[in-house]
Amino acid sequence: MKAPLKINSSSWPSLFSKILPSCHDPRILLNTRINEAIFSTVVSTIKIGKTFKSTKPNRFPLTIKELSRLYAKQRPTILDIGASDGSTSLDIIKTIKPYRYYLTDYNLTIHYYQYPDWTLFYSNKKEPIMAANNFFVIYNSPSGLSRNFLYTFFEKYKNMPHSARTIKLLKPPVLSILSKNITAEEYNILNPWTKEKADLVVCANLLNKEYFSDIEIAMALNNIKRSLSDTGYFALIENRPTEQSSVFSFKHKRLERIIRIGHGSDIEGFAKKILAKNEF
Repeated sequence: MKAPLKINSSSWPSLFSKILPSCHDPRILLNTRINEAIFSTVVSTIKIGKTFKSTKPNRFPLTIKELSRLYAKQRPTILDIGASDGSTSLDIIKTIKPYRYYLTDYNLTIHYYQYPDWTLFYSNKKEPIMAANNFFVIYNSPSGLSRNFLYTFFEKYKNMPHSARTIKLLKPPVLSILSKNITAEEYNILNPWTKEKADLVVCANLLNKEYFSDIEIAMALNNIKRSLSDTGYFALIENRPTEQSSVFSFKHKRLERIIRIGHGSDIEGFAKKILAKNEF
């Protein structure tokens, strides 16, 4: 998914998709009656900054099973950071049955505008992030030989039109369960969490060195630590290509890694070093 220019697999013969960088047509999201499974697949083609909104259901079942054992007799308040379209949030909610659930992501919506030759997609900061037509999907990720071309292309569309429309990136089953106790919030992990403290923080497929620098990861980890209750748990999860996670306990402000799935998070050691500091 790293190539800034891909063929639109919806329009090319399947052979081309096998030999050339390709992706689904993001314009499928403009259809309000989109199939639920296809919705998650297409949302995964969206890239905002360095981050793809990769998502699908049942991504970390082993971790959820272990977390449910921690809350067999309690309905916790859960903060889910980087929930993307909410697919795995549904898995957590159905299994753990929380009292309060904050489903958060930095981009819960994007915007689009249909020009004659291209459909442009914009972030919640009104910046162009990608473009699509019947043949190609282009990401605003200038690099290498494509740098000058991409810069010129996206510079042409840098100002989002006032009549641009909005796409909600949460899948319909998630939107249908939003309520007083299950809410969707736009949240940047590099900023402090300002609402109530959580019993459990879940952060999956977000904190890695491809997306963030060490300084940014440390900042995010400290924000997570401050968002937890005095007896809180923090689940740091990845599933590229298989499920791996590290779950930390903060009982009495003492850090302990209590669960490890697979070989644990790739940044488990770094996370332990940052989280162990007494900065509550």
